[in-house]
Amino acid sequence: MGELPATLSLAREFPNIRGIFLDDFVRPIPRKKATDAHIGRPAMPLADFLGEFDVLTLWTWDSAEIPELEANLLALEKIAPKKARIALGLYLWDFQNKKPVSMELMKHQCDLGLKWLKEGRISDMIFLANTMLDVGMPSADFSRQWIKEHGGEKLGR
Repeated sequence: MGELPATLSLAREFPNIRGIFLDDFVRPIPRKKATDAHIGRPAMPLADFLGEFDVLTLWTWDSAEIPELEANLLALEKIAPKKARIALGLYLWDFQNKKPVSMELMKHQCDLGLKWLKEGRISDMIFLANTMLDVGMPSADFSRQWIKEHGGEKLGR
């Protein structure tokens, strides 16, 4: 919040500034055991002020949790304000396990994202390209090819 006054000042000076991206705004709740995977995710106190956001992005830091995307989207949809759009964030690098996301999991999250775009459940897919994009990661090559194959598809809504 310390950066808010400077940001608002810039927005007044430059009217093309239309929004602010808040990253790492929510911290995960520590899990006690594997069966508690969906308890408290996302943290319920957050629901009290989600109405302040235009877009909520669902990211999966640990690629081992990509199979839980459907349950995590359902949990977010339950607390998301009706006016907020939901975007799916796709990491190519598994930051938790310090390795590229596997091709199987990249395909799973990409295909789910496309399905959800067509269903109108999400508004966007965001591929995190950071500085590792052109270092030969198979997940980056897969993402490029997947976007070429599916980028022109009609979404219907």
